[in-house]
Amino acid sequence: MGIKTFHLLFVALSLVLCLFVGGWGIAGWRSGGGAGQLWFGCGGLVAGVGMVAYGRYVFRKLRGMSYL
Repeated sequence: MGIKTFHLLFVALSLVLCLFVGGWGIAGWRSGGGAGQLWFGCGGLVAGVGMVAYGRYVFRKLRGMSYL
């Protein structure tokens, strides 16, 4: 597995996890949780945005490499 393939999988799985955690935190806040759960959910969503930015940066840098 090449570095480009590894990063594709890493970014995709991390993004899914961040979105899940963000949704989980916000859903917990909406069902009566405190401000901590809201911050937890927002942190997950912000981390997801960070993963998108990281993925764009890495794939621009590794543009000429193959996936193998």
